Amino acid sequence: MANVPGCSRDDVTIQVDDGVLTLRATPRSPRTAGHRTLHEGLADSIAERRFSLPDVIDAEHITAPVRDGILRLTLPKRAAANPRRIPVS
Repeated sequence: MANVPGCSRDDVTIQVDDGVLTLRATPRSPRTAGHRTLHEGLADSIAERRFSLPDVIDAEHITAPVRDGILRLTLPKRAAANPRRIPVS
């Protein structure tokens, strides 16, 4: 999970390249005359994080929904990486 206050799904970019996941967020908080917003200090700033992914991650099936300023990344394992039980006959 990642906190991305003031960001909509259009403000967040997630990319996987050569085993590295890059998360980039550019918050755009609404500005109103005479009022300060909670996210005003984050406006027009760019946050970026990079993570090395293990080989067992299935990059094709990564999901990343954002809701209420929280981004939830799901990094599933490849099918071959999951343990499998072999029945004894």
